[in-house]
Amino acid sequence: MKYLAIIPILLMMSFSSCQKSKVLSDNKQKVELLYNPSNMDATEEQGIADAKKDFENGNHVKIFFGMIRDPFYNQQLLWAKDILEKENNIIVLYGDDALTVYKASYNNTMKEQMKKLYSDDFFDQVLKRAEKEFNADFNKQYEQYKKEHPEKTISKEDFIFEYQKKEA
Repeated sequence: MKYLAIIPILLMMSFSSCQKSKVLSDNKQKVELLYNPSNMDATEEQGIADAKKDFENGNHVKIFFGMIRDPFYNQQLLWAKDILEKENNIIVLYGDDALTVYKASYNNTMKEQMKKLYSDDFFDQVLKRAEKEFNADFNKQYEQYKKEHPEKTISKEDFIFEYQKKEA
């Protein structure tokens, strides 16, 4: 029953990526993403063209596909999202499990463009950093919670839901 609380969070993240996105560029003017995951009839060529045009417009996009079911990994991705958006001005979107030709070609083209700007293992490095920072913060808050509530016995697996409440 405790794990049902994560379902709305996952659904919200999935649905938010399906809407046509408005983002801020470096000069804080709104720039519309061409990426449109809800266009089921779009072709591979359109995905490539949209990714190149978005990149040229300064919209650097990282898409995580699939439904995140592990609450710990979900929190690590949220930390990675913060790092990418705040430090690198990279737009992070969450895709769903339905991978179309358009989505795949857009994502692959954007990955290639990003590799030119950063490095081959840039996103792996960010994910490792996010994991390390999240674990440190989570463990600190877990120990603090145990000190503040000595009468309660709570596992780390259950505390993740308390942690998510604080972060929301």
